[in-house]
Amino acid sequence: MKQIIIWVIGAIFLNGCVAQENKIIQGTNEVATSEVAENTVAIEVLEKSLDEMEKSKSVGVQSRIKITTEVDGLKTHTNMEKMLQVVSVPEETFYYSHKVDRTKTDVYYDGEWIYLKEGDEWIKLASSYLEELEGIRNEVDHLKLFASYEKDISLTEEESHYSLILSTEEGLEALEELIVGELGIEGVNVEIVSYRADVKIEKETNKLTSFLMEAVMKISDGSMSGEATVKGLSDYIYNELDAIVVPEYIKTEAVEMELE
Repeated sequence: MKQIIIWVIGAIFLNGCVAQENKIIQGTNEVATSEVAENTVAIEVLEKSLDEMEKSKSVGVQSRIKITTEVDGLKTHTNMEKMLQVVSVPEETFYYSHKVDRTKTDVYYDGEWIYLKEGDEWIKLASSYLEELEGIRNEVDHLKLFASYEKDISLTEEESHYSLILSTEEGLEALEELIVGELGIEGVNVEIVSYRADVKIEKETNKLTSFLMEAVMKISDGSMSGEATVKGLSDYIYNELDAIVVPEYIKTEAVEMELE
């Protein structure tokens, strides 16, 4: 399915399996072989999940994120909610909402026009501006990044789900870029110092059903420095949505604009 947005923050897994000291060579090789087999299965699960998403007629994603920032002993809390509904048949349409505390942004795309609520006003943009919205239309890049860290993937098999787990403090540069983009962070240097994620993929359907993550970051802007903890949970539904319809009052109120 083209243009599916996966609201997952980050995409790196670490299995945390370390060979114990004093193992004989044969035993160490057996452990290594077992890890390779496990990682191969994990990659197959991820690839099947990607295929299912791309084939789905619709995908809905509901995300809840909490950011706790501490600077000079002062803590602040920010709550963020995101909802995305993408329908690809008969043509691609989508609805996206992004709420930070009490501030909310809404975006509709009906296959022809983009409707964006800016403050209390609706504006209308030509579909040629879709590229400007890549920050919310990131297809399946996050899960593809999972697969690029094949050797670090840890897979646990549950009764109805596979669980893919990461807990790492290394190799986080690509993840930093994703988080900065997802959270809309500007003018601040970000360094992730630890990251953990738990992704659930349903066995029967190969569909991603939930994504739970936590990242601890160092932040600075030249005049101050501190630490931020980001916790997020995303849930997914498939093939349960009808075509996105823009309410008539929005079409009537929206003012056509061009972006510079």
